[in-house]
Amino acid sequence: MIEPNEKRTAYILDLLVKENYNYVWVADLKTFHYEMHTNENSSPLDLPESGNALEYLKLIKETYVDSKEHRIFKKYFSARKLQKELKKNNEIELEFPFSVGLSYIKIFRYPENPSELIVCSRILETGETQLSDTEIKANDREALIVITLDARKQFAIKNINENVAKIFNISLLKAFKNLKHDVFAGYYPEDRIIAEKLFLDNARDGSEFQGDFRVGKAPGYYQLVHLNATVKKYGLSYIYYVTITALTKPQVAGLSDLNAEDNPRKKVHSFDIDLLTGTAHLGMEMRKYYNVEPVIHNFPEPFFKKGLIHPEDENRFKNGIQEIKKGSVFEELDVRVHNLSDGSYVWRSISLNTIFDDKGNPVRALGYSEDISFYKDQEARFHDVLEMCGFTTWDYNLETKSVSDTGRLKRLFGFSDEHLSSIPESVIASGAIHRDDIEALRNLHRKLSDGAMSVECEFRGRNITGGNFNWYKLRYTVVNDKNGNPQYAVGSASDINEQKVAELSYEYEAKTLYEMQGDTLAEKCCINATTDEVKSYFTKSDFNKSYSTNYTEFLKQMMSFCVNEDTARLVWRKLNPENLLTSFSQGNKTFSFVHRRQIQNSNLQWVSSKVNMYQDPKTGEIICFIYTYDINRKKLSQEALELIGTADFDLVGIIDVIGGGAFILHDNDIMSRVPNWDCGDYDSYFEQYADRMREYLDSEEDYVTLHDKVKIAALVKELSVNSSYEIIVKHHKNPRKETVVFRTTFRYLDSEQSSILLCMSDITSALADEREREKVLKEALEQANIASHAKTDFLARMSHDIRTPLNGIMGMTQLAMDETDVDLIHEYLEKIDTSSHFLLGLLNDILDMSRIEQGVINLESDVYSLSEFKSSLDSIIVPLCKNKDIRLNVNITENQSFITDKQKFNQIFFNLLSNSVKFTEVGGVIDVSVENQKVENQCFEADFIVRDYGCGMTEEFQKKMFEAFSQERNSMTNMNQGSGLGLAIVKNLVEKMGGTIDVWSSTAAENHGTKTTVHMVLPISSEK
Repeated sequence: MIEPNEKRTAYILDLLVKENYNYVWVADLKTFHYEMHTNENSSPLDLPESGNALEYLKLIKETYVDSKEHRIFKKYFSARKLQKELKKNNEIELEFPFSVGLSYIKIFRYPENPSELIVCSRILETGETQLSDTEIKANDREALIVITLDARKQFAIKNINENVAKIFNISLLKAFKNLKHDVFAGYYPEDRIIAEKLFLDNARDGSEFQGDFRVGKAPGYYQLVHLNATVKKYGLSYIYYVTITALTKPQVAGLSDLNAEDNPRKKVHSFDIDLLTGTAHLGMEMRKYYNVEPVIHNFPEPFFKKGLIHPEDENRFKNGIQEIKKGSVFEELDVRVHNLSDGSYVWRSISLNTIFDDKGNPVRALGYSEDISFYKDQEARFHDVLEMCGFTTWDYNLETKSVSDTGRLKRLFGFSDEHLSSIPESVIASGAIHRDDIEALRNLHRKLSDGAMSVECEFRGRNITGGNFNWYKLRYTVVNDKNGNPQYAVGSASDINEQKVAELSYEYEAKTLYEMQGDTLAEKCCINATTDEVKSYFTKSDFNKSYSTNYTEFLKQMMSFCVNEDTARLVWRKLNPENLLTSFSQGNKTFSFVHRRQIQNSNLQWVSSKVNMYQDPKTGEIICFIYTYDINRKKLSQEALELIGTADFDLVGIIDVIGGGAFILHDNDIMSRVPNWDCGDYDSYFEQYADRMREYLDSEEDYVTLHDKVKIAALVKELSVNSSYEIIVKHHKNPRKETVVFRTTFRYLDSEQSSILLCMSDITSALADEREREKVLKEALEQANIASHAKTDFLARMSHDIRTPLNGIMGMTQLAMDETDVDLIHEYLEKIDTSSHFLLGLLNDILDMSRIEQGVINLESDVYSLSEFKSSLDSIIVPLCKNKDIRLNVNITENQSFITDKQKFNQIFFNLLSNSVKFTEVGGVIDVSVENQKVENQCFEADFIVRDYGCGMTEEFQKKMFEAFSQERNSMTNMNQGSGLGLAIVKNLVEKMGGTIDVWSSTAAENHGTKTTVHMVLPISSEK
């Protein structure tokens, strides 16, 4: 049995609910025991929910897996192979067609216990497993056949009209047997391929198509028929309603000139085999050609002994006959036969058609063969032409992992016969594959072994003529037999060396041109790391105009501009020639880093250096492009926002102490009143601004402040004494003397004291609001109106609390829009997400409190039980506790049912427990219990107790803890800001439900924490 585990149960619940899986299995890899969990929206499989996994897999395979999919099923769902696959990959993902529909399956080890396996399944599309009689019923149309195509792309006959049997010259029963497993049996080989493609291409609902094809009447005889079909879709299946009409009389092979004297394929050889005795009866043309008796016993062994079949093709011939004996309807194979006239071997195509007895057993095989040497010669010429065009092809045996070669691979790479077996290891051992491409070649052949139908990769192979490595594109396409089983793979290699070199050259040039763009590009350097040479250097300023062409010396010059020795060591470690070459050899061809420098005793500057490395396709030398971007403004902006957080400022700017310039970082529409001072000379700007504004300033003192006290020297003096410096300036907007008041705070941004952060706020409205609030407060005190006082206090706090996260969201959004570094963008988005959740929680609490005060809260009557309540705590509160490694002890042993409003009942305890989680240290404990339970007068009475061992509440705060917007301020609560409405909402809801709430709390070191007791008397449910 699998031991119960609450953590694992919650994990599986997340998979079913949040990730929307239909089924999740957990299996113990040691005992092979499993348990199945289903989504409530799923239709469970008709399988046991627990048991032995090996028996379970066997049952699934027999019940829900088509026999043609057994090979793939066994690959992933046997214990040994699954263990092997999970060693290579942490998780397995695949789409697999079961009879219930096409499913997405994900397999991985349970993170908390690797000895347990998790298997998740999601049904992508449900397929109809059977079709009704009305859907497959044949009507009176001439020669109607009903064919289906399922999700596995497999055709099958569902119904057949006797007119079809007449065309195939056999009984209705035999026609159905012949076509049941091979819908296109009896088609002329060339037409068979065309017909199958036509059916697949038209697999869509409502499609109609037609065509003319040659179908078999007897071995070697065909007639032309017209096919007309309409298509309907049912789930994953398609139904084809097919009408067949005969157009011509039967003719030999469907070709009028088949027996012509000048026909290069010569005459058709016909024969039949008694499958029960192994006796073959040969036609006249075949007897004359091989000079043999008309009857051959133990066929085809006498042919082999006489050497009439090429030794390499004997197994192919035997296997074809064995398949016929097993019940195959039709077999076609190409073999080389001995030409007695000149001793050569000639390619012939042999077709075998099976005849069954009334019980469906194969008894005879009708065969014919025709000379296809003409086509084989054409094929060889075609391959020669392909070689001339840079293509080489071959056949790859999937079982022996060997190649049948006609000299093409030998000519290309100089292979011997031993190199054409044990592919790819024998080829790798020959040294013909570039070392960097060996793993790609191995992966490609692994995919073939795992059942892939088409694979390709690019690799570098050594050219036998020049000894250099050229680029090739390798492709394999698997050829299936008529039963859908892999037979062999056709391989091809095309020379893409010229194309690849062109791609590298294009990338080289495009990269160079692209990186030249952008206003923030400060310098660009191209160096040859192999020869330690500076090939080119470009700068937009006068920075380092005179530089050495020796890269090592050039790098030392660059290091002299670093702000300190640590930064200089960082630049050397990243950019020295040896490190560049090592990084390239390890595959690290691009990287970037940030550092700070000082340009010619001017201002300090943050820069980002990006390195892109390439190998020169002609010389093999390592070429490095180093791009240096000016990120000073962005970096200072980031530091400024991190310093001030989400504080409430209308304008934020940065002053360059060394360079004397300044720029605006954040502007909340205040610049409509303060002209733009994004300038190079901050002092001169404010002198001129003070002169322009003199007549509007409220006093001469304000003029002196703007003219003298905000200059850089004055700010440096003030900040040498205090960590921050604040000024307040008043001026008039217009002749009507409307006063505007600005408060500006200055502080250093960095430890080098090279930048000053300026934060300006328009406090005009705030002052006016403050006066108004004082007036309202005075009236409230006089009238003893507590409700008005609470709302005034709410306005005072919420104007800041709501604006604070909004300012954070706006500031971080602006930074994210200007950022290209993915990691920084992710960091900004996390801060935006935090502020957004804070704002949402604040607004939800306000709305709840508003409803309570307005008396619009209505209680619903729901049947609720203690076990459901415990389950709700596990779902909602346990994940919160896990984030802080807090242990939640829930002591609820009874399962009493009662009537209450589920949502409001849960809200009471979720609020209490959320507070407990907030103010409990990491690794702490929270207890939940139901005590003093009793049932009396059809009511359930009990004390619901929440106990934590957190920081506790002071006696002063406990006196007002149930008042709206009340919050205690200390080091713990400062990290857990809220709206101050949680306890007020809880108390109102408890009283609304007729209960009482009692709180004990202490901050004492020896006995700190909080205990909340909610006493409830609730009606009992009569439901069982």
